[in-house]
Amino acid sequence: MPAVVFPSSPAERTIAVARVVLAATALFAVWLDPAEPEHYAALTYGLYWVYVIYSVVLVFWTTFWTGGERLPIVTHAADILSFSVFQYLTLGPSSPFFVYFIFSMFCGAIRWGWRGTLWTGALVLLFYVGMAASIAQRVPSPGFETNRFIVRIAYLVVTTGMLVYLGRYEARLRLEIERLARWPAPLDRSPDAAIGRMLEYAAGLMQAGCVLAVWEASDEPEVHEARWTPEAASTRSHGPGELSSVIDGSLARSTFISTEPIAETRSILVLESSGRLVKRDGVPIDPTILSQLTGTGLTSAAIATEFVKGRVFFSGLGTAPAEAVLLTEIVTREIASSLDQLHSAEQRQELVAREERIRVARDLHDGVLQGLTGVRLELRAIARERPGSPEV
Repeated sequence: MPAVVFPSSPAERTIAVARVVLAATALFAVWLDPAEPEHYAALTYGLYWVYVIYSVVLVFWTTFWTGGERLPIVTHAADILSFSVFQYLTLGPSSPFFVYFIFSMFCGAIRWGWRGTLWTGALVLLFYVGMAASIAQRVPSPGFETNRFIVRIAYLVVTTGMLVYLGRYEARLRLEIERLARWPAPLDRSPDAAIGRMLEYAAGLMQAGCVLAVWEASDEPEVHEARWTPEAASTRSHGPGELSSVIDGSLARSTFISTEPIAETRSILVLESSGRLVKRDGVPIDPTILSQLTGTGLTSAAIATEFVKGRVFFSGLGTAPAEAVLLTEIVTREIASSLDQLHSAEQRQELVAREERIRVARDLHDGVLQGLTGVRLELRAIARERPGSPEV
């Protein structure tokens, strides 16, 4: 489900303050260099004063505004209409106040994300072309500058495209944060089913085609392995010594990434403590582990908790996004926490079972002793009743 962006009070206050600064600057520019044609100068100057007052009122209004959809929509439409009028009065396509339209698209992006940007861009482009057509009819050549008109059309299209891209990028990040917040509980199923569900959820966050987790518990000699692909999920255990080393010891706690096909990987990018990615030749992964990873693109981070240590591998990433390394560490931390909870739950179950066995054994022990004591007393009583019987 796509994330929905709603206008917020802080965003509206920011837009209101920016509007005042922009309006006041434009008013000063109009006063310093009166608008052309000259017979519109007085009208333009007067309308700018009205717009400045309107902008200041909105600053105070948004201070007490508690949210809703009506105010952003009304002010957004008023801004686009006002900017179109101002440009029309100052030679349209050649107007120095073309930046107002860019301001409108940024406001649409802040308020409603990439969809708001797209709709605002289309509306602004329609107004701009319509205004240019009207100006071209009433202003003789060379008053209408065709070159500038074409260049500004390109500005609008490119700016809209970039803002839409950034909006979609933000929406994806917002969705990933929401999905991280809904990380599945590891204790609602059997351990193997819970691990499979957890790795499937992690694969969705990372957009990975394969997830492999290898870990060992502090009080167990075995090394556990869980693998997920869209086709199946599996878990198994390795005996002591079957896996000599999951990864090169020098990178035991490092996070690394590779964008090459798994079979052709010759180097990796290692995340240093300073936050830089440093290239390292070779693939320091056990061949048994590497053979289970498929696709193009690989990223991995270490598991390190009180009871569990190991490593998680994500492969089949395709073109890894810029935040893949950081996301790998966050998702791996969630996996480590879930494995730690599963291990703790198993330990608690073992303790409960052990205490139950001890209790049953104690009850049996006490019951047998009591029964034997009773039999002995009965035998002693019988012996007393019969003279000459041996003492019990």
